[in-house]
Parts: sequence; structure tokens; C-alpha cells
Amino acid sequence: MPLPFILPQIQRHDWATGTENATKPLHTQLEAGPGDQTVPLVSWAFSIGPMAAFVGPNWLAQNGVTAEEVHSQALANLASRGAAVGMMDIPTPTGKAVKLAIIEGDRDDNPDHIAAADHLLNRSALEMLHESLGVEQFVAAAPCRQVLYAGDVSLAMDGPFIHMANTLPFESAERLTSIVFLVRDAQIIGKLNYR
Repeated sequence: MPLPFILPQIQRHDWATGTENATKPLHTQLEAGPGDQTVPLVSWAFSIGPMAAFVGPNWLAQNGVTAEEVHSQALANLASRGAAVGMMDIPTPTGKAVKLAIIEGDRDDNPDHIAAADHLLNRSALEMLHESLGVEQFVAAAPCRQVLYAGDVSLAMDGPFIHMANTLPFESAERLTSIVFLVRDAQIIGKLNYR
């Protein structure tokens, strides 16, 4: 039986407190840092009519698939979806302007929609960010699921990017993480350590 159209969803570190939902850490090599520098989880969702359904251990057993197989299919589905990248210049203390890339979007309650933070898993979106920024390595932050910021590593070293990673862009936003991710070759390779 073919799987439904499943997409990965980035969730808060404390999202799945029970056993009804299957999850995995966004990155197995990252450790939480001080404050809100928590490692988000990845869940998988699909539509059942107008509602969202999440993959859980029972669903995996009933469908005879592993979480790794679902994750692989969900990543392929995500890669088939585009991401619109907005660009702006951010002044630094040295007076030089540095490019900042922004992806915005929310899934609301629709599992067929993609939140901006979900693109941390989307190789094609991360490749677009590499190209838009013109750099081999960049930093990325998702303070909430609706916004993903990306910029040259120098932007994080000057401080404005750290502030953005720690500030929710609007009042109703729920904190996802204040981790500043390091991205190279369209994948997360680590995080920036800061206090």
C-alpha cells in the first residue's frame, strides 16, 4: 500500500510528551545550550480530509514501515515543494552591509502547508539559500516555525543575527529554538556557540 503524502514538521523540543507520536531530533549531533537553545524535534504529518494526522508507533506498525523510511519519503516530498526567499541588507557595526535571507510561511493546521522552519530539512531550499547568499557556509535561525533567517557567518559574529535568533518576530509566535545552526553543503553541520 502506498504511503500518503507525508511532510516533515519541525516541532518544539517538548512537543511530543507521550508515545502517540513518532519523532526524532532535528540533528543527532547537536546538544542543547543555555536558555532556549533547545534541539527541535521532527514529526511527520499527512492529511485525512480537512484534518492533520501524525505518524506514531502504531501507524508505523500498521503500515509496515520504519520511521527512517517515512522520514526519507517525507524529505523527498518536502524537496518537491519550493521556498520563496526574501533578501535584505543588514548593516554591521563596521558599516558594511551583509545580506540576510528570510523564508516565511506557516502551516497553521494544514499538514500540506510548510512552515518556514521545516525548510531546515529541505536540501533544495538550503541550496537556494547558499546561492542567494553567495556563500559556502551560512548560519540559520528559526526562532519560531513561521520564520527562517539565514546569513553569512560574519553576520552572527557581529551580533545582530544572535539578537534575531533570540527575538520572536511577532507577539503571538511560539518559541521554537534560539539555536544558530551552521549550514554547509545544504545540510546542518553544527551550531554556533554563544551565551
